[in-house]
Amino acid sequence: MNLLNRCRERDEETSKFVRMLHLLKPGAVVRISSDKVVPASHFDDSMLAAVEEAVLNESFTFFVGYSFAPDDPAVSSPAFATAAAEIIAGMVDLWKFAAWKPTSNFLVSPGVAATHEQPVINNDGSVVDYACGSRVRLTGGLFSGRVGVVQDMDSKGTVKVLVGRVTIRTESSMVQAV
Repeated sequence: MNLLNRCRERDEETSKFVRMLHLLKPGAVVRISSDKVVPASHFDDSMLAAVEEAVLNESFTFFVGYSFAPDDPAVSSPAFATAAAEIIAGMVDLWKFAAWKPTSNFLVSPGVAATHEQPVINNDGSVVDYACGSRVRLTGGLFSGRVGVVQDMDSKGTVKVLVGRVTIRTESSMVQAV
C-alpha cells in the first residue's frame, strides 16, 4: 500500500517506479494479479490500477522479481551465486523506493486535514496511541510503573517523558497510554 499510495499521489513517482522496473535485468517479472504475470520490461503505469484492485479485493501478494524452477540448470551452476548477487543488487533501489520507512510514509494520505490526528508509526511498524502532552505509564526500565507526560517524540521511536521533575528518554515500546 505504501508503494501504491506513493504512485497514486504523484505522477512522477509512478514514472520513476516504471523506469526502475524497466531497468531490471532480463527475466524479471511483475505479478499484477493472482492470475496475471508480465515481464518487468513490459509493465506500464496503467497496470498500477489493476495491481491496486487485486491488492484491495483479493488475497494477493504483489511480486516483483525472478523465479527459478528447482530443476533449472542455472540454479546448480557454479556461476549462480554471482548471477543471484547481481540480480539482488539490481533490485535494492527498487526495494528502497517501495519499502515503508518513517521518511517515506505514504500509508497516511497527506490530503487528510491537518486538524485530523494521524497515527504515529514507528520503524518496527507499531502504532503509537499517544501524542505530546498525553499522560503515559512507563512499562520498563528504572522508572517502570511511573506515570508521566510525553514531552517529545521522534520518528525513530524515542519518547521523552516528564516524570515529576525528571525527563526520561526511552523507546516508545516502553511507554503505554493511560
